[in-house]
Amino acid sequence: GGMVCTDDERLHRILLHIRSHGWPKDLSPDKEAEVARERHLLEFNRPFTFYYPGFNVRSTDLNARIGLAQLQRADAVVARRVDNHRVYQERMRAGGLHCQENERAVISSISFCALAHSTDHRDRIATALRANGIETRPLGGGNMSRQPFWADRYGTAVFPVADRIHNTAFQLPNHPLLSVEDIHFICDTVLRVEA
Repeated sequence: GGMVCTDDERLHRILLHIRSHGWPKDLSPDKEAEVARERHLLEFNRPFTFYYPGFNVRSTDLNARIGLAQLQRADAVVARRVDNHRVYQERMRAGGLHCQENERAVISSISFCALAHSTDHRDRIATALRANGIETRPLGGGNMSRQPFWADRYGTAVFPVADRIHNTAFQLPNHPLLSVEDIHFICDTVLRVEA
């Protein structure tokens, strides 16, 4: 345990980043917008940009207690997520979007990832999802060499696959309380957006 006390605004901002994966989640909206403008970031990627190498600082005892209680319903949760993932995969594949395929795998994911046809297409999908109250986010950090914490030290590099993921990937929610009808609604929302 421990804490840091400071009256240095810059250090305070850095510490806020570091305690939350390196992301800007805990900055004020004005400060986050200022930092994003300085970096010329893609709007979609802003909330999940790694400005610094960071930590995921959370309450461990409470998480352990909740986790032990949830083990009793783990099989049902996994089964629902697997079914949801299959529906997403079938719908997205049929709709012409690229998604990871592995017919032998049983995937119990917390989200479903697909690739849009372009950055503009991905951004319009994100707008449509948000307009319908559906959360979406980028996949991980995309090309990590484009994340500020890396680029500041080592520069950026071109990695075609990671760049495509950085520019076009989006995640869709997969929660055990989502019904098949919910998944179809989410898919309909995505697939109505023209490439």
